[in-house]
Amino acid sequence: MKRQLSVNLNNLLLSLSEVIDLANPLTAQHQHRTAFIALAVAQRANLEPEMIENIFTAALLHDIGAVTVEEKLSIHSFAESNYDRHTIKGELLLEQIPWLKKISKTVRNHHRNYIYYY
Repeated sequence: MKRQLSVNLNNLLLSLSEVIDLANPLTAQHQHRTAFIALAVAQRANLEPEMIENIFTAALLHDIGAVTVEEKLSIHSFAESNYDRHTIKGELLLEQIPWLKKISKTVRNHHRNYIYYY
């Protein structure tokens, strides 16, 4: 008999975000901090609940395209001159996951001037 798997998506995203930041102590909790700051700003702006959730999720995963330790350190030390590499990879990855596709454009453009993509 096949068992039904039940997963809390918020816990899964928080764990995934934490794993992404484990590459180096300098990047520890970066995505969590970014997400909770974005959450506070979105709540203070009285945005719709779905928009707040999307902003929080995008912030939790915004650097998911920075795969190597070198990429992560380069981004966080501001040595990276081409931020497009990790943002494009992040967008391409998230586009493949139906329930995360809606945040892929925000992740792609998170180093650009504000544009809301929902």
